[in-house]
Amino acid sequence: MYKKKYAELVQLQADVKACESEKTHLEDAIANLMVNINNEFEGSSELLASMVDDAEAELEKKQLRLRTLEDSIQLNRSQLRNCESEKTNMMVEQGKLEADVKRLNESIVNRDMLVRSAASQFHLSAGDLLETETDIRSDVLDTVRQMLKKLVNEKESNFQQVKSSTEAADRKAQSLLDSARDEVVRLKQMVDTTRKSLHENDAELTRIKNQIEKAKTVTARLDAIRMEVASAEAAVEELNHSTELSDAREQLARLITERQDTDRVLNTIDEKITIYQQNMEKRREVQNLRKDRQAKLETARKLRSRHLEALEQVFGDTTVPPVLTETAIEAELTRCQDRTRLSTPHQSDRLRAAFTTRLSSLDQSVRETRRRLAKAENDKSVLETSTKYTRSQLQEKQQKVRQMEERILSVAGSADLEQVLSRLQQRRQILEEECANEQGSLYLWRKFRDRIARTEADCPVCHRCLSDQTEQEELLTELDHRISSMPHESERKKRELSELVQQHERLLQLRPTSEELERIKTKELPELETKLEIELKSLQTARDQSDEESARLETVQADESLAKSIQGDMAVLERMENEVLDLSRKIRQAQLSDSDTVGAGDSEESFESIQQERRDLRTKQQAVAEEIEIYQQTIDRLDKDQRSKMQHLHQLKDSMHKLEQENASNIRLQHEITRLTEAADRLRATLKTVETDQLPAAEQHRVEVCSERERVSRDREQQLEVANLEVTRVRGIVQQVDSACDSVARLQDHGSQAKLKSLVERLEKVQERTTRCQTALDKCNDQIEEARKDLNEHKIRQRELADCMQLRQLRAQLSQLGARVAQVKEQLRACHTVAGEDQDLIKETKRLEVEEEKFQAQKNLINSQICQLSAKLQYLDRDLTEKYATADKEYLDMLYQLKTTELGCSDLDRYYRALDRAILDYHESKMADLNKIIRELWRKTYRGNDIDYIEICSEAEASGPGTAASNASRTRRTYNYRVVMVKTIGSCAVVPNVGSRSKRPDYFEARLDMRGRCSAGQKVLASLIIRLALAEVFCLHCGVLALDEPTTNLDRDNICSLAEALVEIIKDRKEQKNFQLVVITHDEEFVELLGRSDFVEKFYRISRNTQ
Repeated sequence: MYKKKYAELVQLQADVKACESEKTHLEDAIANLMVNINNEFEGSSELLASMVDDAEAELEKKQLRLRTLEDSIQLNRSQLRNCESEKTNMMVEQGKLEADVKRLNESIVNRDMLVRSAASQFHLSAGDLLETETDIRSDVLDTVRQMLKKLVNEKESNFQQVKSSTEAADRKAQSLLDSARDEVVRLKQMVDTTRKSLHENDAELTRIKNQIEKAKTVTARLDAIRMEVASAEAAVEELNHSTELSDAREQLARLITERQDTDRVLNTIDEKITIYQQNMEKRREVQNLRKDRQAKLETARKLRSRHLEALEQVFGDTTVPPVLTETAIEAELTRCQDRTRLSTPHQSDRLRAAFTTRLSSLDQSVRETRRRLAKAENDKSVLETSTKYTRSQLQEKQQKVRQMEERILSVAGSADLEQVLSRLQQRRQILEEECANEQGSLYLWRKFRDRIARTEADCPVCHRCLSDQTEQEELLTELDHRISSMPHESERKKRELSELVQQHERLLQLRPTSEELERIKTKELPELETKLEIELKSLQTARDQSDEESARLETVQADESLAKSIQGDMAVLERMENEVLDLSRKIRQAQLSDSDTVGAGDSEESFESIQQERRDLRTKQQAVAEEIEIYQQTIDRLDKDQRSKMQHLHQLKDSMHKLEQENASNIRLQHEITRLTEAADRLRATLKTVETDQLPAAEQHRVEVCSERERVSRDREQQLEVANLEVTRVRGIVQQVDSACDSVARLQDHGSQAKLKSLVERLEKVQERTTRCQTALDKCNDQIEEARKDLNEHKIRQRELADCMQLRQLRAQLSQLGARVAQVKEQLRACHTVAGEDQDLIKETKRLEVEEEKFQAQKNLINSQICQLSAKLQYLDRDLTEKYATADKEYLDMLYQLKTTELGCSDLDRYYRALDRAILDYHESKMADLNKIIRELWRKTYRGNDIDYIEICSEAEASGPGTAASNASRTRRTYNYRVVMVKTIGSCAVVPNVGSRSKRPDYFEARLDMRGRCSAGQKVLASLIIRLALAEVFCLHCGVLALDEPTTNLDRDNICSLAEALVEIIKDRKEQKNFQLVVITHDEEFVELLGRSDFVEKFYRISRNTQ
């Protein structure tokens, strides 16, 4: 019962204090409102509420009117700016037009002044009209201009008359001057010619005298030479009567005829052998073509088999087309048999065409998949951006919630502020009650102690008598201890109460924060989480779609990359198939031609007998050639002796004739001396006459004529200058007048005066509009000021009405609170007893408070650690974001670069291989053409039988399998060239074949290097033939061939055959317009052999000048 009463007392005291505190707050709020209210409303609350609503409606009307006025003023300002802009432009145009009018007036004044000046200066007939008129009329002006033009024409005609009259005198003086100069020049040339002739005459006279001195020794020399001529004639006569030379020539002619017959037979045999070899060559060629075709077919099949898995993956469910079969080849050849060239076969059933179609479809699929992937990536990027923004908003809200919670926790110690406030309020009420109870409890305890200290003491609560003294003393001791501890306890509770009040006020300040926290937690965070969840689901869907498209793209790209990786081999396969078709066509053509020439190369004689006959003829030909060489040497020796003796005889006769002519010319020289002496005397007399008489007179005449010519020129120039100055002056004045008139006409054509007048009228209208706009703008400004003032007054009145309504509400709350305070005080006065306080409850409360403080300290420590870890986590996140933010993009970029580089390397390798194959094919074809030309030239030129033909062998430089040179894509192919000589050895045999009957050669060709195994002549001949063949193959557009000493170390037969070969070359290339063959040689017979043909144009014989 005591405890219940005590609790009620404490509760009442706390209620009283809370009501008094709330009353104080209400009184302060009422005082603040009374300060803001100037005129308090005296009517009823319903009327006040109605007036507040009306004020709100009136406020909206006033704001609407203010916005209407502001729009109107903006319109007026826009119109005013337009008028001012138009006015400014017109004023600028007015200034330009006024300047034009001013220039027009100045031009008219200048024109009139120039016209009057010209009329007065040239005394024109219209001068009187110009003097009487202030402004010159247009007709008068035209008359003056016509007169000025007529005056200019008169001056120009006068100038031409002066010029023509002075030109005749000038030409006459110039002709006289030219005649005088010609006479002087003629006389000077006569002097020079006479002196030169005199000098030549003296020199000739001296030479003749010297010849006369030399002729005195001619007689003795003439007798000695006559004796030598007689002995030389006897020796020549002896040689002419000798028969050795004629016999040698007859034998040489017989041997040449025999060699020609042998050559004809040998040529016939060679033709037979050539026909046979051609047949054998065609058959070998057909066999080689078949082998090549089979090899290419096998290569194509191997390529298809090697890439079969890749092709099956590329084609998918479609069957991979096979390589060309024999049936397909025959069908294609049958379809193209009427064409001159094999056209491109049908591509519908070819592997390459199907592969190209499939590759195009894969490429299209890749583009479509990339487009869908780009769209999915774009959607994903948009969703990621939206999700990132939503997440950042959610994180900001969460961070704000944490900050608010930390702030509330740091102040309240709990996240539930209302619960803490309630608990503090309860604790505050308890402490207030305890403090209130402590003030009266001390009196009660002391009264209780005094009552117990009496002789017959009883319990002041239950009125039980205390018979035991010990119990009485213990009770007194306890009461004394309680009484002594109560002041300290009361002070502690007051301090605690004051701390609770301060904490309560701090928590009340945090109530808006708590409300905002509650709003964020209950409304904003769930909305953001829901939005984030939806966006994450959409993002996951977009990512799944992007991953699906990426997987599809990787699959299609893998197929495309696989197809591109074998694309080069597919091109090789197609080339193989085309080559197979080409080879099949060649085989068919070769078979047809072989069937046509069957029997053409076959003869009754066997190949061995033909070879034996050719060897016998070669032996006979060589023996005949040796005999011809012997007789030729004998004939050359005899011819040389005969020529030397004849040459000596001719030289002696020439010397004898010269001496006889010198002896016979002595008398003629004496007569020549007399003639030259008389001529010299005549030349000296003529020279003296010209120099002393004629030349000075001609010089004097030339000076007089030149002076006269200069005088005539000066007079003419003076007259022309005067006339020209007059013409120039008149023309300048006329040009000034014309320029002034044109300027006035040009300015009048502009119509500046009319435009200026119209512009002034428009400017006045614009000025009136500007004035009206300015007036309307000022009126609108005044209306806006009044509207704004009225609006501010209305807002002040509306706020006063709202404050009055709030004041009435606060006064009602204050009256209710006063009644509540009175009721609580009445209950407090009615309470007369208090209950005791339970010591166990106090101890438990203290223990719980200590535990709470300990837990609070632990919580603060954990929160501090969480903050540190969060800061560290944010630092690590920021570090990762800065360093590896674009790691995915950089990885993809490097991956793309790697893949594209690999594709580029593979393409370059394929292109290199294709180029290398093309170069090899070109090299092989050119070498084949070169060896063919070399073989033909050798057979035409070489007359020996030890070498059938020569050719150039090219061999690729060998490289080890493990070296870098073995890789065809990383090295350049090098060749070693050597010249070999070929000799055919063996015979022909018939070998049966299954299904056919044919002949194949049973012989082989022996090949040896020419280096170190051939003679000097063979080397020279091979060098010439190889150079001619190189020029024929590679120098198609260069028509100049130069051979320097081509017959060096060649015997007579090979020289003749070389000449014939050169003639054949000239015949083959005579149609070439820039062809030219230059041969430099000391061999005159070789030149004669070339000269026998009809193609030699010029001979140049070059000898050393002994002088």
